[in-house]
Parts: sequence; C-alpha cells; structure tokens
Amino acid sequence: MLRHPATVHGAYLSGLRAAADVTESLLGPIHIESSPLIRPKVKQEATPTHSGPKRKFGYVDVWEPIDKPDPFVASLAKERELDEYDARVHQAIVTAIGERPPKPAKGRLNPFIMYTKDRWSDCKVECDAQKEKATGNPNAKATRQEIRAALGTEWRNAPEHVKQPYLDKCKNGRENTTEAVGAWEAAVRAWDNGAEAIRAEYTKANQPPEAYNSSRKGRRMTS
Repeated sequence: MLRHPATVHGAYLSGLRAAADVTESLLGPIHIESSPLIRPKVKQEATPTHSGPKRKFGYVDVWEPIDKPDPFVASLAKERELDEYDARVHQAIVTAIGERPPKPAKGRLNPFIMYTKDRWSDCKVECDAQKEKATGNPNAKATRQEIRAALGTEWRNAPEHVKQPYLDKCKNGRENTTEAVGAWEAAVRAWDNGAEAIRAEYTKANQPPEAYNSSRKGRRMTS
C-alpha cells in the first residue's frame, strides 16, 4: 500500500524500495528492521516561562517612539507645496498674457545643401547612366556616396551665376533669422516684465508658502 503520497519523504521511501528490489535481485533477500525508517514527528509542548496569557508585542514595544517628524518627509512635503503654489502662479500668468514666446528655429542655411536638394534627382539619373556604361550592366545603380561626390565636384566647378542664387538665399535667410531673433528677444523681455508684475500681484493677494521667494532663486522658473 502506497504511503505518504505526493510528499518528499514518500518519494524517498519509493526510491529506497526500488533500490532494495534491485539489490535483492542481485544479492538475495535483505533483512530490514521492522522499526520505521522515518519516525513520526512528535510535537513538543513548550514549557511556559510565566503564568497568565501570552503578551503580544506591538510597534511601540519593538521600536522607539518617534518624537519628531522625519526631516526627509517634511522636506518633500515642503517642496510639493512650493511646486503647487508655483504652478498656480504660472497659470495666472498664462491666463493673463499667454505662454512665454518660443525661440525661433534656425534653418540650415548652407548653399551647397540647397544646391544638392535641387540637383539630386537629375544627378542621380546621370550617375546611374555612367554606372551602366562603365559596368555594362543595364541594372547598375550609383550609390548615394557616388552621387554626393558628383554633386560636390559640380558645386566646386560651377560658375558664379549658378552659385550666386544659392548664396543670396543664404544671405537673406541669415538676415531674416537675425531679425526674428531680435524680435523674439524684445518679446521675451516684455513678457518677463509682465510675468513678474502678475506674480507680484498674485503673491500679494494669495499668501505664498514660507520661504517661497528665497526658494525661487535655486529653482527653475516655470513661467
């Protein structure tokens, strides 16, 4: 009869039984003691050290009571309070005068790049034809590097009347960029002045957290 099914010690006994069968077939019958190989577990009663109900220890018994708040938690709460107040100030500014003007993007003002964009398709056809003729393969195609090299040679050897329109475009683009940046800087100065005035009005009408003004010196301006 199978004893201790689906247990580690049951598997151990099965292994011993199989090993005994193999050994007995080779060496003959083996006498096994009648006492069990694995003795039953006996639960020992704990000896009480004192009379009365067992005392359960709580948090206060194990750890020392905390008299002061955790400074790290307090600093996080203070920082969160400052962030929330600064967000309200920023919303008041945006509602009144809008977002801070973004800086204008700079274009890629390079005459050779402009020339390359205009000439790429035609130059590719010419380079493919030269590659087919040189290799005798009607399906041969020029690589991008070969096309770039051909365009570079074209640009270096191009007459002035071919280069001049691209040079003029770059010059005009730089002038327009300079004007745009100047206008942006003026708009930013006006926006910053307006934002500071609105901030002062808001903080006067709405009491800021302690040390709010000093904290802004080391914090990134959100407005």
